Amino acid sequence: MAKQATFLNEGKVIDVVLTAAVVVGEVVPVGTAATVGAGRVLVAQTAGAIGDIVACAATGVFQMTAETGVAWVVGDPLYWDDTNNYLSKTSTASYFAGFATEVKASATAVGKVRIG
Repeated sequence: MAKQATFLNEGKVIDVVLTAAVVVGEVVPVGTAATVGAGRVLVAQTAGAIGDIVACAATGVFQMTAETGVAWVVGDPLYWDDTNNYLSKTSTASYFAGFATEVKASATAVGKVRIG
């Protein structure tokens, strides 16, 4: 059987061609949000304009803005609402972000998530 795969890197950071300008630390959705589970989020490690190729974190624990009025516990699946720019527990038309790594009270406007 012919070789089918060659290791390139650990995949912690990947290059993405931007469809919108970003600054360092901005969430970069990739894939399709309309299909639950098809889209994901990365985090820009460098700034760039539309069409630029930027390095984006594909894994790690990040503190991100979060929907208020909703509490979560460690392990809850979280989604990035790209319209409102926050983490949410609602999967509809959102990008899968990862799993909660810390309890979040409903009044809190930030939360911790492990992406990847």
